[in-house]
Amino acid sequence: MAEKTTGKHAAKPVSTADSTGAFDAPASETSLDAEVSHRKRIKGHKQRSRRTRIVLIFIILLLLAGLGFLGYTAWNIVMEANQEASQTAASHGESSTIEGDTKSDAGTTDKVKPQVSIPNLANLVGLTTDEAISYLGSGAEVSSTTDITEEVEKTREVEVEVKSDDPKAEPTTEVQTETYTEEEVVGHHVTISMKNDKTDSQGNRPSVYLTTDKDEKTTIVGYSISMESLGYGDMSFSDAVDVAKIVQNTLSNVGVTPADGNIALPEDESEYRTFGEDGTTVAEESYTFKGDGTTGEGTAITWSLRLTYDYSAYNVSKNWDDVIKLVYVTVEATE
Repeated sequence: MAEKTTGKHAAKPVSTADSTGAFDAPASETSLDAEVSHRKRIKGHKQRSRRTRIVLIFIILLLLAGLGFLGYTAWNIVMEANQEASQTAASHGESSTIEGDTKSDAGTTDKVKPQVSIPNLANLVGLTTDEAISYLGSGAEVSSTTDITEEVEKTREVEVEVKSDDPKAEPTTEVQTETYTEEEVVGHHVTISMKNDKTDSQGNRPSVYLTTDKDEKTTIVGYSISMESLGYGDMSFSDAVDVAKIVQNTLSNVGVTPADGNIALPEDESEYRTFGEDGTTVAEESYTFKGDGTTGEGTAITWSLRLTYDYSAYNVSKNWDDVIKLVYVTVEATE
């Protein structure tokens, strides 16, 4: 018996196929597929985001490495520039570590006050060693003596046996002159230490050097002293010569008047400057000045003065006090 409908419309039977005969998926199946598809999209998005983050991190690391390399390179350039500037300053008096006399007052003699009593070297020429020690006064002591020798040609008479042309005759002797060479002492190098003179901050003590002839008379007098003991403040090599006039002042101190007072360094710096193995670091500045002159009594002499700045220790410590600055002056009698 057929069912009766209640109400205005009868409920439609649920169809499992559309007009084409295909079946519709149940509602629960459709939701599951959508969720799976959604999850796949999320997973793909996460994978793409992860790859993007990895690429970005790699790029950032590359940038940081590049910046680090650039910083290291810049630091090296600055350090090399500072080293070169320091060497240039040491050579031209522009370093901020240089203290004492400045360019404005380095050349005035009232600023130069020797820390020791400087001997008049000209007065030692012609004296014997004992006379020189007496002249130098208390504290002057001989620390070493070296012989000066040379090969001298000499002659002597010797008896020589002479054979006769007659085989029956007895040989005879006669006196002949023979020439020979012999090493002979012709003078001495004498080093005199000035014991009463205090050493400088680097332990250098002034010393006098005598060269005597075979008659024990002094022909050459030398004197070594540091710039500190001479009373000069810290200054560059070129300033010491060109501004402070250390050559002229030192010659005056030892009793010598140079014939030509116009004393200066050569224009070519390679004549007095040497470099280390790197070719840029100044290792030493040294130059020997020479000329004629007269003593206070008007006696003609020749003189030389070598000024030396040794930067070996300074190049390690970068402390200007470690520069060894020495003066060696000689006075020689003119024959």
